[in-house]
Amino acid sequence: MNKRKAIISIALCLTSLAVTAQQKLSITHEGLLFTDIMLYGADSKAHPARAMISTAVESCVIDSAFYHSTLKGNGKGKKDYVGGEFGKVIDVTKTTLDSLRFDGRAYRGVTAIVAPLIDKKPYDVVIGASILDGQTWLIDMRDSLMTRIEQPAKGHIATIDCLRGNKKAGQSYLMYIPLKVQGKSFDCLFHTGANGIAITKKIAGQPWIPEVFEGSDGGYFHYNARHQYRLPNAKVKVPYTKWEITETVKYVPMLNYNCVGNILFGGHTYVLDYRKNRILIY
Repeated sequence: MNKRKAIISIALCLTSLAVTAQQKLSITHEGLLFTDIMLYGADSKAHPARAMISTAVESCVIDSAFYHSTLKGNGKGKKDYVGGEFGKVIDVTKTTLDSLRFDGRAYRGVTAIVAPLIDKKPYDVVIGASILDGQTWLIDMRDSLMTRIEQPAKGHIATIDCLRGNKKAGQSYLMYIPLKVQGKSFDCLFHTGANGIAITKKIAGQPWIPEVFEGSDGGYFHYNARHQYRLPNAKVKVPYTKWEITETVKYVPMLNYNCVGNILFGGHTYVLDYRKNRILIY
């Protein structure tokens, strides 16, 4: 067993003493996190659902078609508005679920946004940061497990101190990671629903490659084709740590936030600590 695997094994063994629950994950090659959950609507019946875990959304999001067909939602919830991609406003419905069962516990009275999710989606629900907040989570990218723990284990190889989102902007649940891309500083929203690293300001003097992309904003609302640029082999570093990777970075002019996904950790196990606003890498 090499040194890295030995450290992870020891860390996970120590952490297991304080484990409260485990959630099996399905992890894509881009690092997106999916899992199976149970929802309880107005009929009080249990409805299985496929969910994507996203640290970049405040509330939970339920696909409108799934909400009406499976949960038998009546659409009489409070009307609300949520900013979609490129600042486009989308009319949605805000509702309250009886409960959502995830990581071995039932979260009751869950506020959820009902909106059409992207076409051909592999999931019906987005679990937002409001569910994750105030707790400490171990994300095992190797064994595809998400574990709610009381205390992180020792033996981590890097600590990333994160910034909290602006409360006045309604982002109190969100966490941002300070990064340097090719020596330039960016505060990037930690977004487990993102398939890479994206920035909103072009770094001058770099060999950007133009491309056209059509899809979603990393997991939620569908949009039409967008023009973007990519910078292969960019040096991405977390300030004040020795953590650095070489990765493709996208410049998306119409995106309204910088973001970084699990790709930053290179397949390492990590702890997402909402209590102390930090991420520990093992």
